[in-house]
Amino acid sequence: MPGARGSALMALSSQGIRLLANLILTRLLFPEAFGLMALVTVFIVGMTMFSDMGIRPWVQQNKKGDDPLYLDTAWTLQVGRGLMLWGLTIALALPVADFFNELLLAIISPNAGVELAINGLMPTRVATAMRHLLVA
Repeated sequence: MPGARGSALMALSSQGIRLLANLILTRLLFPEAFGLMALVTVFIVGMTMFSDMGIRPWVQQNKKGDDPLYLDTAWTLQVGRGLMLWGLTIALALPVADFFNELLLAIISPNAGVELAINGLMPTRVATAMRHLLVA
């Protein structure tokens, strides 16, 4: 049960940190900048959710979840997805900026999209640790 307890604690602390970060940002940024960042965040999260291939559950639940070749394939797919999403944020930056009539979005979106490429580099050990409930 320590793995489940650790997962719950991580999820709760993650939400708390996210709330704290938003409260700090509301004080640091002027309202228009906070709104732009919220818009970019919605764009990035939406792309992440629509393109989710379920690699982590795939590794956690499959019988081959500890096979190095299987894990390498999952990691390669994950990296490719992250790079494609980053490329998509770069390609859509100008059309989105034109749509909202806000040129600053053309600069912010590709820079925020780097997060997608970085998240793609997450090692598969995270999924295997969750598979064996070694998170806590």
